[in-house]
Amino acid sequence: MRQPFDGCEEGFVRDVCHGACCVPGPKGGALERITIAMIGAGTHYRSGADIVMSRECLCPHFTADYHCGMHGSPDKPWDCVVAPFTLSSNNLLGVYNRYRLLPCFKAGRALPAYEAFRTSLVTLFGEAEADRVSFLAATGTGIFEAQITEEVYRTVALVKEIEGIGRRVTS
Repeated sequence: MRQPFDGCEEGFVRDVCHGACCVPGPKGGALERITIAMIGAGTHYRSGADIVMSRECLCPHFTADYHCGMHGSPDKPWDCVVAPFTLSSNNLLGVYNRYRLLPCFKAGRALPAYEAFRTSLVTLFGEAEADRVSFLAATGTGIFEAQITEEVYRTVALVKEIEGIGRRVTS
């Protein structure tokens, strides 16, 4: 939660990272984690809208200027909306390890993840609980409890299940 990231400021995305979290490969792959091997390329993944991945697992909404064409849309896939956060098998909130390989890690503004990706926290917890989580993370409170809705928890669990399928199929 306190790992330093630049976040997704337009200039940083355009000039430095080029949307690295949205493309497959060793330095990217938010969509890759949930779809890369869904029983074969071209499989539909339902999260608000069907996103059909190409054989290379490139999102069709990734624009030529390195931006998400679904940014701000209610149809943006869940895993993209809440990135880089995930829940471990012990229900601990953390940052996906692969995000430490991205250009935004320890770069630019170097804000703690809970600040750099505030919108993702709000999506997971709601405004008031995200404020509380941010405050506790900022004070270095270590492990603490936070509340999410049952619907959010089930969605996170589904994404984790899909990720597990992807790992088994690609291994």
